[in-house]
Amino acid sequence: LGFVLLVGVTSTVDEIVVPRVEFVSNGGAAENAGLVANDEILKANGRRVHIMEDFSWEVSNNKNPDGELELVVKNNGETRKVTVIPDMVEGKITYGIKLDVVKNTFIESVKNSFFKTGFYSRVVVDSLIDLVTGKASIDETVEAGIEEFKKEAGVMFG
Repeated sequence: LGFVLLVGVTSTVDEIVVPRVEFVSNGGAAENAGLVANDEILKANGRRVHIMEDFSWEVSNNKNPDGELELVVKNNGETRKVTVIPDMVEGKITYGIKLDVVKNTFIESVKNSFFKTGFYSRVVVDSLIDLVTGKASIDETVEAGIEEFKKEAGVMFG
């Protein structure tokens, strides 16, 4: 049922944000790490990235020292690993990556909804595990959800 609802909701938008670099900020963290336009993000901190939400979740829940982001990207058939060491701008971590958008089609909606169903299931399980093991409190979980929404709405990570 969730999948069907997601297809319905997703099919109403004109464009979908995808885990592919549209551009990087000049002189920013992503450019310094070697990311370029059209890099498709395959993994973030060891986890597979299928949709923008996968990438956003890994950025939001990054446990690496100093916010380092380990990415596996593919461009022109070449796969490579890059480490993005973020910049601090006005007390906030920024990676200087803007993700690309594609025109939404029925096929894109179905594909995106399939991966979103898995993503939301994983987020619920991960959050419950963090609550039960004491790694997060209810307040932190709600705050993380709000931050995730802000990032999805803003699309720009820096």
